[in-house]
Amino acid sequence: MNKKTIKTFLAAAMAVLAFPSFLFSQEGEALKWGGYVKVDMFNDSRAVVGARDDMLALYPAERKQITAAPAALAPIAGTDAATLYVYANNEDLNAVKQTSITTVETRINLTINAPDAFGAKVKGFIEGDFFGADNREIFNFYLRHANVTFDWGSSKLLVGQWWHPLFALGYQPLTVQFSPLIIIHPFNRSPQISYTQNLGGGLSLTLAAIYQAYHASTGPATNSVTNSDGYGSRFKRWADKPDIDLQLLYKSDMFDIGLTLDLNEVRPYDDKPVYDNTTTANQVGNNKNKVTGLTKQIFGKFVFDKDKNGHIRFAYLQGENTYHLVMLGGYAQKGSLVLDNLTALGLSAAEANLVKAFTPKEYTPIKVVSYWIQPVWGKDIEYAVALGKIENKGAKEDISTNGLFYRGTNIKSITHVIPQVKFKSGKTEFGVMLGYFEAEYMEDDKGYKAITQYINTQAGIAGPTYDKITIGGFTIPNPAVRDSKGVIGDTYKVVDYRLQASVKQSF
Repeated sequence: MNKKTIKTFLAAAMAVLAFPSFLFSQEGEALKWGGYVKVDMFNDSRAVVGARDDMLALYPAERKQITAAPAALAPIAGTDAATLYVYANNEDLNAVKQTSITTVETRINLTINAPDAFGAKVKGFIEGDFFGADNREIFNFYLRHANVTFDWGSSKLLVGQWWHPLFALGYQPLTVQFSPLIIIHPFNRSPQISYTQNLGGGLSLTLAAIYQAYHASTGPATNSVTNSDGYGSRFKRWADKPDIDLQLLYKSDMFDIGLTLDLNEVRPYDDKPVYDNTTTANQVGNNKNKVTGLTKQIFGKFVFDKDKNGHIRFAYLQGENTYHLVMLGGYAQKGSLVLDNLTALGLSAAEANLVKAFTPKEYTPIKVVSYWIQPVWGKDIEYAVALGKIENKGAKEDISTNGLFYRGTNIKSITHVIPQVKFKSGKTEFGVMLGYFEAEYMEDDKGYKAITQYINTQAGIAGPTYDKITIGGFTIPNPAVRDSKGVIGDTYKVVDYRLQASVKQSF
């Protein structure tokens, strides 16, 4: 080994040895690592709609029934054997228990205390966990937060990815499961520019311009609300303007209350973009119509025992087009009695399709109402009970049942009741919760469908399916099932009981 090689080796070794010191001790606390390791163990009484292998339970899955006979009965299909098989098997196929253990909530963050700039204290923050962007990428490390804040004391500017103002950081539900009130309470992290001004007397005002990222509102059914291919953000970008949020917060020693207004807008297309995010070239009647939603929220906290951390958190929300907040809702294509019944007016099917193709689609937001409350008490042993509900209130205007682009199209309401206890010692925490998750679904029992259709037929108003009726040649929604604005009528309920325990070690 020659001298040049030895010098190169020694220089590289010194750089490697110095690197950890630079990371952890530059200017004392310039860079500070944080995060935690978390292990979750859970058992559900039935199948659920959830995220990341159901570690995050949103609501119980709908009832599934046998609706077709097996192929073995095909040779005797001329008899009643197939029908008998279907109606003799009426059990709920989703009533299946499940148990799992997962560590995907584990996260790492880095706080960067930068030199002052423009008269402000400057701080950067980066955080990631192992959720992955969707179920296909579970266990992959991905970005949660990345932002820079400029703090002038009486005012603050944040630029980068951070919690949506409707999440109401510091007033969100405190839970063992990773935010089990998702669906009821807004959940969204988005790139934004957020400015907060202290008005004095405990009042502060925040104005934010927000770009919907991977939580973005979706497009039509061809860009299914259940996929996570990233196309959804294109519909926000086509709107050519950010979401605008205004938040007023009053804080005192015993009582905090806030008000948030959120104006959001997306511009859908008939089909999802191709890989390069451009529109498809074969769209007929291509439109540039947008859909706008206004969401109003009141949230707060009341302290009843300061020494024991005893307080009550709460929030109430009236929302429109709230899909990007991981709640029920979204938007729908506007309905038209004339366009939906062109053949009844004498046009052929081909002529009706031609008229529809050259008619730009219009959209209307779906409305939801949600509310929750959670009393919390204790320090080393913390007790809490979260109770919440969200309701689907239908669209602002009549909708086309062929153009429903929102989460929970067949759900009327979701209810969560979650008592829990946490045991804390230093930076170690052990938690246990029992979750009651209830969903109220639009009635679709195979017997109910058959009976409804039979009654409608006898009355001379049978439509093509049980949820539609025909009067005077015009087909309209059956209001007993779902009315013209999408409000659900007859329902059935399903419930999931979740027992979950977690171990969390912060560092």
